Amino acid sequence: MDINSKNPFLCLKKYDDKKTILLVEDNPDDVELTRFALHNEAVNCDLSLLSDGTEGVDYFSTIDNRADTMPDVILLDL
Repeated sequence: MDINSKNPFLCLKKYDDKKTILLVEDNPDDVELTRFALHNEAVNCDLSLLSDGTEGVDYFSTIDNRADTMPDVILLDL
């Protein structure tokens, strides 16, 4: 198996346009690790951070369901 097929960021790197990533994470160390990984892989993105699931539910209950307001990727800490 090709090493690049195991890279979770490969699907984001193939696009030239900036993607929006929503990170729902309550651990500051995991937030920094995610930021480091995105930077290290040169992922062109805007990273938004919510600190817990309650904020996530509130966020999705207040935004429009239009494609232009939804994040491209959601990373959840389950």
